[in-house]
Amino acid sequence: MAVPQTMRALVQESEYGDPADVLSLRTQHATPTLKEDSSEVLVKVHAVSINPIDYKIIQGFMKLISKTQFPFVPGSDLSGTVVSVGAQYTGTLKAGDRVWADNIRLGAIAEFARVPQTKCHPMPSKLSFEEAAAVPLAALTSYQALKHKGNVQRGQSVLILGGSGGTGTFALQIAKALGASQVATTSSSEELCKSCGADTVINYKKGEEFGKILAGQNYDMVFDCVGGVESWVQSQKVLKSDGKFVTIVGDSTDNLTVTGLLCITLVTGWRKVKTMCGYPKYISFLTNSDTQADYMALHDFIEEGKLKPVLDPHSPYSLSNWKDAFAMLMSHRAKGKVVIKID
Repeated sequence: MAVPQTMRALVQESEYGDPADVLSLRTQHATPTLKEDSSEVLVKVHAVSINPIDYKIIQGFMKLISKTQFPFVPGSDLSGTVVSVGAQYTGTLKAGDRVWADNIRLGAIAEFARVPQTKCHPMPSKLSFEEAAAVPLAALTSYQALKHKGNVQRGQSVLILGGSGGTGTFALQIAKALGASQVATTSSSEELCKSCGADTVINYKKGEEFGKILAGQNYDMVFDCVGGVESWVQSQKVLKSDGKFVTIVGDSTDNLTVTGLLCITLVTGWRKVKTMCGYPKYISFLTNSDTQADYMALHDFIEEGKLKPVLDPHSPYSLSNWKDAFAMLMSHRAKGKVVIKID
């Protein structure tokens, strides 16, 4: 494949802020190239999915740890076709292979992207590029939370807070694929959640509270995709004494912050919030660094028909329509993943 010197790319030029204010679509942005000693993979991007972490990086909430340098291209999840591999690449991918990738250190929302060798994997044959782009971060997050942090076993019961979102739709299906016999969720999209495997849907728009409806049912795990102290407090009524509460949101940030911990302590008492012990266990979830085996597990679930990406009905967006894509993501009304088609 001939690689042009310039490409279309969504670029954050010089400052942090809301995506609509600080991003611009460049039509002649420099195309990334592989260095002579590189082990990376150069990919022709066909589709990307955007996640809450993307707009938080753009807004500057992650600037103390993300170490971004202006200008930069946002986005981490993509699907596409291998163009070339670096001289130090030791994997099995070759030019023309269909791949998906995550956590590529930004750079996804463009026509071409450099991907670390460990983050680039063969796509499942059953998926389109748009579907494949929706999988990486959200599905890995759900799988690692349920499998590694929650240790979900066959026959157990799981409650997923926020089942109709990008992560929640994967979590419902993965919980079932791992053998959970009872899966409940909170959502106003009852049919969507049931189609993803939910046995019980608590519809908050009807005034239903999961802490009351499921009280005393001794769930083995609560997976929180919503956040807020109230989610943790209500979960006390649902979990068994040794149950696990795993969150990817904490007190409405990416992780449980000192402020959130203090708020929870005031409400419930310190005895109940000791990290990794006490009643129930509270775990602030971070994605594991080694994902090869987890990618293979997701790949197998998809090929076996146990897992299928759910795209928000407005997806895929076009690259020229990127503002609408970010607006949908930030509205928290998306039903499934928000995907942008690049080509």
